[in-house]
Amino acid sequence: MVKLTLPFPVSKNRKYRRGSDGRPKLSKAVVAFRQEVWYAVKQLRLKKIYGPCRIEVVVNPPNARALDPHNYSEQLYDALERAGLIENDRQFTDCHVRLGEIVRPAGACEVTITEIK
Repeated sequence: MVKLTLPFPVSKNRKYRRGSDGRPKLSKAVVAFRQEVWYAVKQLRLKKIYGPCRIEVVVNPPNARALDPHNYSEQLYDALERAGLIENDRQFTDCHVRLGEIVRPAGACEVTITEIK
């Protein structure tokens, strides 16, 4: 079982922005979030998970604004894959995402990953 407290994820609605040439590119917020997740995983020296697993995510927003917690899980899964904690985000065969308490000033995300044997 792996437990992580990560920064507040970026909504899937903010994943891409238009570049100066008009093409879509990853937003700076997504790039920064992926870097922070990578750093957190590397700092804890976590081993890669290869088999199917269950993920439980508690999205703790920075304010009381209404939001859909599932919009934030996609970026989180991609960041965990890029950080090398999982081989592929398709490994998450049992996913639970829920809204947690407000965490000021920037929000947070609590993640628990359990391998399914």
